[in-house]
Amino acid sequence: MNTPRDIIFFHSGSVGDFLMYLFLAELFYRANPVVRISIVMPRNTSFLRGFLGSYPYVSILEISKWKPWRLLPLFFRSKSITVIINPTVGRIPLRAKLLGWFLSRRGGTLVGFKDKGPLCGLYSKLLFYDIHKPYHETLIDIVRAFGIEPPLFTPRLAIQSDSDELAERGLKPHRYVVIHPGALAPERSFSPDAVLAMAEAIRVKKPDMDIVVSGGPGDKKLLEEIKTRDPRVILAMALPALQISAIIKEARLYIGVDTGISHLACFLGTKSIVVAHSGTAVNWLPWYATQTTVLYRLREEKTVRQDLSYLLECRMGGKPFGPVPADAMVGALLAALT
Repeated sequence: MNTPRDIIFFHSGSVGDFLMYLFLAELFYRANPVVRISIVMPRNTSFLRGFLGSYPYVSILEISKWKPWRLLPLFFRSKSITVIINPTVGRIPLRAKLLGWFLSRRGGTLVGFKDKGPLCGLYSKLLFYDIHKPYHETLIDIVRAFGIEPPLFTPRLAIQSDSDELAERGLKPHRYVVIHPGALAPERSFSPDAVLAMAEAIRVKKPDMDIVVSGGPGDKKLLEEIKTRDPRVILAMALPALQISAIIKEARLYIGVDTGISHLACFLGTKSIVVAHSGTAVNWLPWYATQTTVLYRLREEKTVRQDLSYLLECRMGGKPFGPVPADAMVGALLAALT
Protein backbone atom coordinates (compact mmCIF):
# COMPACT_ATOMS: atom_id res chain seq x y z
CA MET A 1 0.00 0.00 0.00
CA ASN A 2 1.42 3.39 -1.05
CA THR A 3 -0.39 5.95 1.11
CA PRO A 4 0.12 9.53 -0.17
CA ARG A 5 1.35 12.11 2.32
CA ASP A 6 1.19 15.29 0.23
CA ILE A 7 -1.86 15.67 -2.01
CA ILE A 8 -3.11 18.42 -4.33
CA PHE A 9 -6.70 18.56 -5.61
CA PHE A 10 -7.61 20.78 -8.56
CA HIS A 11 -11.04 22.28 -7.98
CA SER A 12 -13.52 24.54 -9.81
CA GLY A 13 -14.70 26.54 -6.78
CA SER A 14 -18.27 25.21 -6.60
CA VAL A 15 -19.77 24.38 -3.19
CA GLY A 16 -20.90 20.84 -4.04
CA ASP A 17 -17.53 19.86 -5.53
CA PHE A 18 -15.72 21.30 -2.51
CA LEU A 19 -17.80 19.33 -0.02
CA MET A 20 -17.11 16.16 -1.98
CA TYR A 21 -13.39 16.96 -1.91
CA LEU A 22 -13.57 17.34 1.88
CA PHE A 23 -15.07 13.85 1.96
CA LEU A 24 -12.19 12.59 -0.22
CA ALA A 25 -9.69 14.40 2.03
CA GLU A 26 -11.17 12.70 5.08
CA LEU A 27 -10.86 9.30 3.41
CA PHE A 28 -7.13 9.89 2.92
CA TYR A 29 -6.75 11.35 6.41
CA ARG A 30 -8.29 8.29 8.05
CA ALA A 31 -5.80 6.14 6.16
CA ASN A 32 -2.85 8.41 7.02
CA PRO A 33 -3.31 11.02 9.81
CA VAL A 34 -0.14 12.91 8.78
CA VAL A 35 -1.43 13.62 5.27
CA ARG A 36 -1.30 17.21 4.01
CA ILE A 37 -3.88 18.26 1.41
CA SER A 38 -4.03 21.44 -0.69
CA ILE A 39 -7.09 22.34 -2.74
CA VAL A 40 -6.24 24.63 -5.65
CA MET A 41 -9.09 26.69 -7.07
CA PRO A 42 -9.60 29.88 -9.11
CA ARG A 43 -12.45 31.46 -7.11
CA ASN A 44 -14.86 31.40 -4.12
CA THR A 45 -12.12 30.75 -1.57
CA SER A 46 -13.34 33.22 1.09
CA PHE A 47 -16.69 31.42 1.38
CA LEU A 48 -15.30 27.88 1.24
CA ARG A 49 -12.57 28.52 3.84
CA GLY A 50 -15.37 28.82 6.37
CA PHE A 51 -15.84 25.04 6.20
CA LEU A 52 -12.25 24.17 7.18
CA GLY A 53 -12.41 24.65 10.97
CA SER A 54 -12.44 20.90 11.67
CA TYR A 55 -10.05 20.03 8.84
CA PRO A 56 -6.59 21.32 9.92
CA TYR A 57 -4.90 19.03 7.39
CA VAL A 58 -6.64 20.81 4.46
CA SER A 59 -5.64 24.19 3.01
CA ILE A 60 -7.03 26.24 0.11
CA LEU A 61 -4.95 28.02 -2.51
CA GLU A 62 -6.64 30.53 -4.81
CA ILE A 63 -4.67 30.53 -8.05
CA SER A 64 -5.99 31.99 -11.28
CA LYS A 65 -5.62 29.96 -14.46
CA TRP A 66 -3.65 32.93 -15.80
CA LYS A 67 -1.05 32.70 -12.99
CA PRO A 68 0.02 29.04 -12.89
CA TRP A 69 3.54 29.98 -11.76
CA ARG A 70 2.10 30.57 -8.29
CA LEU A 71 2.05 26.77 -7.97
CA LEU A 72 5.87 26.61 -7.98
CA PRO A 73 6.19 26.65 -4.15
CA LEU A 74 4.11 23.47 -4.09
CA PHE A 75 6.55 21.80 -6.47
CA PHE A 76 9.47 22.41 -4.10
CA ARG A 77 7.47 21.66 -0.93
CA SER A 78 7.73 17.92 -1.15
CA LYS A 79 9.71 15.25 -2.99
CA SER A 80 6.58 13.24 -3.69
CA ILE A 81 3.35 15.06 -4.52
CA THR A 82 0.16 13.27 -5.48
CA VAL A 83 -2.07 15.33 -7.78
CA ILE A 84 -5.70 14.33 -8.22
CA ILE A 85 -7.77 15.74 -11.10
CA ASN A 86 -11.54 15.45 -10.87
CA PRO A 87 -13.65 13.26 -13.18
CA THR A 88 -15.83 14.86 -15.84
CA VAL A 89 -18.04 13.77 -18.73
CA GLY A 90 -16.43 16.49 -20.85
CA ARG A 91 -12.82 17.64 -21.15
CA ILE A 92 -10.27 18.49 -18.50
CA PRO A 93 -8.40 21.65 -19.60
CA LEU A 94 -5.04 20.79 -21.09
CA ARG A 95 -3.32 23.25 -18.73
CA ALA A 96 -4.65 21.29 -15.71
CA LYS A 97 -3.16 18.05 -17.02
CA LEU A 98 0.18 19.69 -17.76
CA LEU A 99 0.32 21.41 -14.36
CA GLY A 100 -0.56 18.18 -12.61
CA TRP A 101 2.11 16.33 -14.57
CA PHE A 102 4.70 18.97 -13.68
CA LEU A 103 3.85 19.02 -9.96
CA SER A 104 4.03 15.24 -9.71
CA ARG A 105 7.38 14.91 -11.53
CA ARG A 106 9.52 14.57 -8.38
CA GLY A 107 8.57 11.00 -7.62
CA GLY A 108 4.85 11.72 -7.22
CA THR A 109 1.66 10.42 -8.80
CA LEU A 110 -0.82 12.05 -11.16
CA VAL A 111 -4.32 10.59 -10.86
CA GLY A 112 -7.01 11.38 -13.40
CA PHE A 113 -9.94 10.00 -15.34
CA LYS A 114 -10.27 9.21 -19.02
CA ASP A 115 -11.97 12.20 -20.66
CA LYS A 116 -12.67 13.51 -24.17
CA GLY A 117 -9.52 15.62 -24.29
CA PRO A 118 -5.91 14.79 -25.22
CA LEU A 119 -2.92 13.68 -23.14
CA CYS A 120 -4.68 11.29 -20.78
CA GLY A 121 -1.46 9.29 -21.10
CA LEU A 122 0.14 11.77 -18.70
CA TYR A 123 -1.71 10.17 -15.80
CA SER A 124 0.25 7.75 -13.61
CA LYS A 125 -3.06 6.25 -12.56
CA LEU A 126 -5.76 6.44 -15.23
CA LEU A 127 -9.26 5.75 -13.92
CA PHE A 128 -12.59 5.54 -15.69
CA TYR A 129 -15.58 7.67 -14.73
CA ASP A 130 -18.70 5.53 -14.33
CA ILE A 131 -21.68 7.91 -14.40
CA HIS A 132 -23.95 5.06 -13.31
CA LYS A 133 -22.24 5.13 -9.92
CA PRO A 134 -23.03 7.76 -7.22
CA TYR A 135 -20.29 10.39 -7.22
CA HIS A 136 -19.11 9.76 -3.66
CA GLU A 137 -18.43 6.12 -4.62
CA THR A 138 -16.22 7.36 -7.47
CA LEU A 139 -14.16 9.25 -4.88
CA ILE A 140 -13.85 6.09 -2.80
CA ASP A 141 -12.45 4.38 -5.91
CA ILE A 142 -9.70 7.03 -6.06
CA VAL A 143 -8.53 5.99 -2.60
CA ARG A 144 -8.72 2.32 -3.54
CA ALA A 145 -6.47 3.02 -6.52
CA PHE A 146 -3.65 3.41 -3.97
CA GLY A 147 -4.32 0.00 -2.46
CA ILE A 148 -6.19 1.53 0.48
CA GLU A 149 -9.49 0.04 1.62
CA PRO A 150 -11.08 3.10 3.23
CA PRO A 151 -13.54 2.88 6.13
CA LEU A 152 -17.08 3.28 4.86
CA PHE A 153 -18.98 6.21 6.30
CA THR A 154 -21.65 8.63 5.17
CA PRO A 155 -20.29 11.96 3.88
CA ARG A 156 -20.68 14.52 6.65
CA LEU A 157 -19.41 18.02 7.35
CA ALA A 158 -17.85 18.48 10.78
CA ILE A 159 -19.07 21.88 11.90
CA GLN A 160 -20.34 23.27 15.21
CA SER A 161 -23.76 24.80 15.71
CA ASP A 162 -24.00 28.54 16.32
CA SER A 163 -26.93 29.38 18.60
CA ASP A 164 -26.20 33.12 18.29
CA GLU A 165 -26.93 32.98 14.56
CA LEU A 166 -30.38 31.56 15.27
CA ALA A 167 -31.07 34.00 18.09
CA GLU A 168 -30.32 36.99 15.85
CA ARG A 169 -33.19 35.91 13.59
CA GLY A 170 -35.53 34.82 16.36
CA LEU A 171 -35.24 31.17 15.35
CA LYS A 172 -35.45 28.15 17.62
CA PRO A 173 -33.81 24.81 16.76
CA HIS A 174 -36.11 22.48 14.81
CA ARG A 175 -38.91 25.05 14.79
CA TYR A 176 -38.39 26.29 11.24
CA VAL A 177 -38.11 25.06 7.66
CA VAL A 178 -35.45 26.28 5.20
CA ILE A 179 -36.44 26.71 1.55
CA HIS A 180 -33.56 27.28 -0.89
CA PRO A 181 -35.20 28.17 -4.23
CA GLY A 182 -32.30 29.43 -6.33
CA ALA A 183 -30.15 27.62 -8.88
CA LEU A 184 -27.34 28.82 -11.12
CA ALA A 185 -29.76 29.09 -14.05
CA PRO A 186 -33.01 30.95 -13.27
CA GLU A 187 -35.13 28.46 -15.22
CA ARG A 188 -34.01 25.72 -12.82
CA SER A 189 -35.04 27.67 -9.71
CA PHE A 190 -38.28 27.34 -7.76
CA SER A 191 -40.76 29.97 -8.86
CA PRO A 192 -41.97 32.53 -6.28
CA ASP A 193 -45.44 30.95 -6.57
CA ALA A 194 -44.02 27.55 -5.67
CA VAL A 195 -42.18 28.95 -2.65
CA LEU A 196 -45.29 30.78 -1.44
CA ALA A 197 -47.40 27.63 -1.86
CA MET A 198 -44.90 25.67 0.24
CA ALA A 199 -44.80 28.36 2.91
CA GLU A 200 -48.58 28.47 3.18
CA ALA A 201 -48.88 24.68 3.37
CA ILE A 202 -46.29 24.56 6.16
CA ARG A 203 -48.17 27.21 8.18
CA VAL A 204 -51.46 25.34 7.82
CA LYS A 205 -49.91 22.08 9.04
CA LYS A 206 -47.51 23.60 11.58
CA PRO A 207 -48.77 27.09 12.58
CA ASP A 208 -45.84 27.72 14.95
CA MET A 209 -43.20 26.85 12.32
CA ASP A 210 -41.09 29.69 10.89
CA ILE A 211 -40.13 29.80 7.20
CA VAL A 212 -36.56 30.72 6.23
CA VAL A 213 -35.79 31.40 2.56
CA SER A 214 -32.07 31.22 1.77
CA GLY A 215 -30.02 32.22 -1.25
CA GLY A 216 -26.74 33.55 -2.54
CA PRO A 217 -25.90 36.98 -4.00
CA GLY A 218 -27.32 35.97 -7.38
CA ASP A 219 -30.69 35.14 -5.80
CA LYS A 220 -31.34 38.65 -4.48
CA LYS A 221 -34.12 39.54 -6.92
CA LEU A 222 -35.90 36.22 -6.38
CA LEU A 223 -35.73 36.43 -2.59
CA GLU A 224 -36.83 40.04 -2.50
CA GLU A 225 -39.90 39.22 -4.58
CA ILE A 226 -40.78 36.38 -2.22
CA LYS A 227 -40.33 38.68 0.81
CA THR A 228 -42.49 41.38 -0.77
CA ARG A 229 -45.30 38.93 -1.41
CA ASP A 230 -44.96 37.19 1.95
CA PRO A 231 -43.45 39.50 4.59
CA ARG A 232 -43.57 36.74 7.22
CA VAL A 233 -40.72 34.75 5.66
CA ILE A 234 -37.25 35.23 7.12
CA LEU A 235 -34.51 35.82 4.57
CA ALA A 236 -31.03 34.32 4.90
CA MET A 237 -29.25 35.85 1.93
CA ALA A 238 -25.56 35.78 0.96
CA LEU A 239 -24.41 34.56 4.37
CA PRO A 240 -20.86 33.29 5.08
CA ALA A 241 -20.34 29.54 5.28
CA LEU A 242 -20.56 29.18 9.06
CA GLN A 243 -23.75 31.26 9.33
CA ILE A 244 -25.73 29.51 6.61
CA SER A 245 -24.50 26.15 7.92
CA ALA A 246 -25.72 27.00 11.42
CA ILE A 247 -29.17 27.88 10.12
CA ILE A 248 -29.52 24.80 7.92
CA LYS A 249 -28.12 22.41 10.53
CA GLU A 250 -30.76 23.27 13.15
CA ALA A 251 -33.73 23.33 10.74
CA ARG A 252 -36.60 20.87 11.13
CA LEU A 253 -36.49 20.39 7.36
CA TYR A 254 -34.68 21.71 4.30
CA ILE A 255 -36.01 21.76 0.73
CA GLY A 256 -34.05 23.03 -2.24
CA VAL A 257 -33.28 22.57 -5.89
CA ASP A 258 -30.30 20.35 -6.70
CA THR A 259 -27.39 22.71 -6.01
CA GLY A 260 -24.33 23.05 -3.78
CA ILE A 261 -26.28 24.35 -0.79
CA SER A 262 -28.56 21.32 -0.98
CA HIS A 263 -25.47 19.12 -0.72
CA LEU A 264 -24.46 21.23 2.28
CA ALA A 265 -27.79 20.39 3.95
CA CYS A 266 -27.18 16.70 3.26
CA PHE A 267 -23.60 16.86 4.59
CA LEU A 268 -24.92 18.53 7.76
CA GLY A 269 -27.31 15.63 8.34
CA THR A 270 -30.43 17.80 8.09
CA LYS A 271 -33.62 16.08 7.00
CA SER A 272 -33.89 17.27 3.40
CA ILE A 273 -35.84 17.21 0.15
CA VAL A 274 -33.72 17.78 -2.96
CA VAL A 275 -35.48 18.46 -6.26
CA ALA A 276 -33.82 17.50 -9.56
CA HIS A 277 -33.88 19.93 -12.50
CA SER A 278 -33.06 19.77 -16.20
CA GLY A 279 -29.32 20.15 -15.59
CA THR A 280 -29.04 17.56 -12.84
CA ALA A 281 -26.51 14.75 -13.25
CA VAL A 282 -27.98 11.49 -11.93
CA ASN A 283 -24.84 10.42 -10.08
CA TRP A 284 -24.55 13.83 -8.39
CA LEU A 285 -27.91 13.60 -6.62
CA PRO A 286 -27.43 12.99 -2.86
CA TRP A 287 -28.10 9.27 -2.79
CA TYR A 288 -25.50 9.04 0.01
CA ALA A 289 -27.78 10.88 2.47
CA THR A 290 -30.25 8.47 4.05
CA GLN A 291 -32.20 11.34 5.64
CA THR A 292 -32.84 12.92 2.23
CA THR A 293 -35.73 12.48 -0.20
CA VAL A 294 -34.85 13.06 -3.86
CA LEU A 295 -37.74 14.23 -6.05
CA TYR A 296 -37.53 13.95 -9.84
CA ARG A 297 -39.72 13.74 -12.91
CA LEU A 298 -38.67 12.50 -16.31
CA ARG A 299 -39.66 15.01 -18.97
CA GLU A 300 -41.92 12.66 -20.93
CA GLU A 301 -43.72 11.42 -17.79
CA LYS A 302 -46.21 13.02 -15.41
CA THR A 303 -45.33 10.93 -12.35
CA VAL A 304 -42.96 12.41 -9.78
CA ARG A 305 -40.68 9.74 -8.35
CA GLN A 306 -38.14 9.25 -5.58
CA ASP A 307 -36.47 5.88 -6.21
CA LEU A 308 -33.00 5.45 -7.68
CA SER A 309 -33.70 2.07 -9.30
CA TYR A 310 -36.29 3.44 -11.74
CA LEU A 311 -34.06 6.40 -12.50
CA LEU A 312 -31.08 4.19 -13.30
CA GLU A 313 -33.23 2.09 -15.61
CA CYS A 314 -34.74 5.02 -17.52
CA ARG A 315 -32.48 8.06 -17.24
CA MET A 316 -29.32 6.28 -18.27
CA GLY A 317 -30.91 5.82 -21.66
CA GLY A 318 -30.64 9.58 -22.10
CA LYS A 319 -34.09 10.65 -20.93
CA PRO A 320 -33.92 14.21 -19.55
CA PHE A 321 -35.46 15.54 -16.35
CA GLY A 322 -38.49 17.81 -16.42
CA PRO A 323 -39.65 20.31 -13.78
CA VAL A 324 -41.25 18.93 -10.63
CA PRO A 325 -44.71 20.53 -10.10
CA ALA A 326 -45.24 22.67 -7.01
CA ASP A 327 -48.01 20.43 -5.68
CA ALA A 328 -45.60 17.47 -5.63
CA MET A 329 -43.09 19.50 -3.63
CA VAL A 330 -45.82 20.58 -1.22
CA GLY A 331 -46.92 16.98 -0.80
CA ALA A 332 -43.37 15.84 -0.03
CA LEU A 333 -42.96 18.68 2.46
CA LEU A 334 -46.13 17.81 4.34
CA ALA A 335 -45.21 14.12 4.44
CA ALA A 336 -41.76 14.98 5.83
CA LEU A 337 -43.30 17.17 8.55
CA THR A 338 -45.64 14.45 9.77
